[in-house]
Amino acid sequence: MTILLGIFIFGMLIFVHELGHFLVARAFHVRVHAFSIGMGPAIFKKTKGEVEYSLRLLPIGGYVKLEGEDTESDDPNAFCRKKPFERLCVLLAGGVMNIITGFLIFLILFSSVSAIRVPVVDSVVENTPAASAGIMAGDRIIRINNKSIHIQNDVSLAMLKNGAKELEITVLRNGEKITKNLTPKSDDASGSYIIGFYSKMQEMTPGLAIKTAFYNTAFSAEVVYYSVGQMLTGGVKLKDMSGPVGIVDEMNNVAKSEMPVLNMLNFMAMIAVNLGIMNLLPIPALDGGRIFFILFEMIRRKPIKPEHEGLVHFIGLALLLLLMVVITFSDITKLFA
Repeated sequence: MTILLGIFIFGMLIFVHELGHFLVARAFHVRVHAFSIGMGPAIFKKTKGEVEYSLRLLPIGGYVKLEGEDTESDDPNAFCRKKPFERLCVLLAGGVMNIITGFLIFLILFSSVSAIRVPVVDSVVENTPAASAGIMAGDRIIRINNKSIHIQNDVSLAMLKNGAKELEITVLRNGEKITKNLTPKSDDASGSYIIGFYSKMQEMTPGLAIKTAFYNTAFSAEVVYYSVGQMLTGGVKLKDMSGPVGIVDEMNNVAKSEMPVLNMLNFMAMIAVNLGIMNLLPIPALDGGRIFFILFEMIRRKPIKPEHEGLVHFIGLALLLLLMVVITFSDITKLFA
């Protein structure tokens, strides 16, 4: 059941992504040849007008095939014949649609709860760094180091980034900004570093739901950038990464949690934003890689030869597929560990 749910969720997120490309391409009169959800052999396909719509066996991606996307074309409606700004919009649309989808799921999630934890101090634990620094109940945390704080998750991420180092915390107390310096202490129970306070629960309102959904979307995007940075610097090992198999396994854990519906919505929203942001990173074969070439063309005022760009994307795709195979093998190994 969880596998089917995972396939459905992935399928919906892929559909939203490709729909973004499709709609903006059509808006700029780019000729579209195919709209596919999934990869590999076709389970279902139907041609309407000049577009072939298909559902394919492997739920690991999808595509919108555009005239002149990777080759030269004399067709005035070819992708390669469009202005750089128009091509940029077509490529951005997929990732942006995923991010918007993540925001909407977060909005549904937070609109369905009666209260939420906010970065306001409810009580301070005695003999902790917060107590020693003079943090008081009612203080609203607005900044930790150079990071603005809007939601409780921002506090958690800021603490994760800071570790055991001294940090600077700014609170709003009776309309006045007060800055304190303190050093977190290690918490044996959680294995993380804490400063020693409990956050306040605030009654949910429509305005708070919108604000929380927006900043959770931004938080999810920031987590992607942080994770990629950790991966590049060696902070995250290959064995710690998860592919489709690992994500479905995590969904199974979410389904067994105390609040499966709310936790599943949160998981879906984070996956949607993750998919959108990852696709916009400047990685060859992904939308972000193609966007990089268009931006380079706009600066250079001269397009890159399609065969040269195509070679870069081909190599990038081969490396991404290899990485996916390795991660999937790692996921399967962890299932039987």
